[in-house]
Amino acid sequence: MRVPVVSILVPLTALVPLTAMLGCRPVAAPPSIPPAADAATLLLPADEDDESLEDEPAPAPRGPCEPAPKAGIERPDFGPARAYITTLMKWKQVPSLAIAVARDGEILWEEGFGFADPRRRTKADEHTMYSLASISKPFTATGMMVLVERGQLELSTPLGEVLPPPGLRAGVGDPRQATLERVASHTAGLPLHYQFFYATREPGVPPLVQTLRDHAVTVSAPGQRYQYSNLGFGLIGQAIEHVSGRPFPEFMRAEVFEPLDLRHTFVGKPPRKAGVTAPRTDGLGRAIPDYGFDHDGASALYSSAHDLVRFGMFHIGASLPEQREILSMDARRAMQRAVPPAESYGLGWGLGVDDSVRRVSHGGGMPGVRTAVQAFPEQGVVIVVLANTDVIGREHVEIAELVQHELGMPARSDDLCRLPLEHELLGTWSGVVHTVAGERRLELVLRDSGEVTARIGEGSPQIVRRVRFQDGMLSGRTRGDVEAELAGGEPTSLELELWLRDGRLEGGVSAFVPWVSATTLYTELDPAG
Repeated sequence: MRVPVVSILVPLTALVPLTAMLGCRPVAAPPSIPPAADAATLLLPADEDDESLEDEPAPAPRGPCEPAPKAGIERPDFGPARAYITTLMKWKQVPSLAIAVARDGEILWEEGFGFADPRRRTKADEHTMYSLASISKPFTATGMMVLVERGQLELSTPLGEVLPPPGLRAGVGDPRQATLERVASHTAGLPLHYQFFYATREPGVPPLVQTLRDHAVTVSAPGQRYQYSNLGFGLIGQAIEHVSGRPFPEFMRAEVFEPLDLRHTFVGKPPRKAGVTAPRTDGLGRAIPDYGFDHDGASALYSSAHDLVRFGMFHIGASLPEQREILSMDARRAMQRAVPPAESYGLGWGLGVDDSVRRVSHGGGMPGVRTAVQAFPEQGVVIVVLANTDVIGREHVEIAELVQHELGMPARSDDLCRLPLEHELLGTWSGVVHTVAGERRLELVLRDSGEVTARIGEGSPQIVRRVRFQDGMLSGRTRGDVEAELAGGEPTSLELELWLRDGRLEGGVSAFVPWVSATTLYTELDPAG
């Protein structure tokens, strides 16, 4: 149930997991180091000033990249993502998956794949309801912020003051420093804690007073460190209930789901009349017995891809006309700021930067569940992937990252932006990839803005992501057709590892066919012009 820090490249980010399945990732050999030359004594004329022989000062390095521009593909083709999903479901025996993509207040793609309930042969669609696991947390944090904006709660309020008895016990540090802000950012010193209470086993879900008595204790000093805590969000749900005077599911329905027009979102398993619910399934596609929690606010929500993408749209300020503004934009932005000492978690949201593009996201994983929602506020983009199985590992995030590529989401490399403008790496490089079918032309363009594009053969330039330039090696990930064996003539995910030496880039371009092959092809490039 921990957040995949995550952070959403699909076949692009399938590179690391795929190589783990197919064998060790091939790594280009480091450049050889020539033997040191014999030292020669430097003799200066007696009247020569030493300072006149000093080298010109090296160009000063620059700073991080400027904010990236908006996604550049007006009418994206999601065909590659569909093909990847179809192959994923076949190879991993995924019973069903739903996806939704929005940009600038418009849902561009929403679709279900497979059978939500294999036993009943019920097809999945964008309204199928999936267990969200930890994506419950940004919903619960939203409910908390509704009460904060109404003045019924304050972020500085100690959690123990808004819990029913026995409240929060003292362990390490002062529990009065375990404020709501710290609880919602996993910095309050509360324990990790998760418990699944299966309907087919004893005991059942314990009463709240037992959970408070047994587990509500600070195990590190509040404000000392980040410690992911499902218990904390379960207790926020109980605080909401205690302060509002309404059961947590009822409060969330009336104050969050209905105002945001989320008609297929519930705390706990949805009623049958609400529509199709995808049962949690094991690796063989068999339904896992229902289970509950003593931390509902952290784990218990269900939603559809259609609803979840709209929830994300609301949080980045791209609300639809039928959605009420239950939180001010200032409150939503506050949820998207890290709370020290956490560096990548705000109030219910995970935070990060992908290729100089700010990301607000959360993932979920528990028995029979893999989910991901990613939002890019400056890009106006939200991507949702939901699956009712836990066999797919990171592939749900990789699907989302492939969608980024198809939207033309920009990428900027701070490693390049920090190089001096005169650095020999910057500019256009041209050469070949040696494939089994012959040489294929490759052109790389490395701009001082930090953007890198790759053009293979007569294809169009493709954005290169996750670009790094360290210790003389340029690496990055993109897509293209290098006539990879077993690829069926289709473009594949590519990983570049090229060494800069003696004015030339040389090394390997690895082509990956998911669950089929990985092949590294020798590549050599020279400065163009």
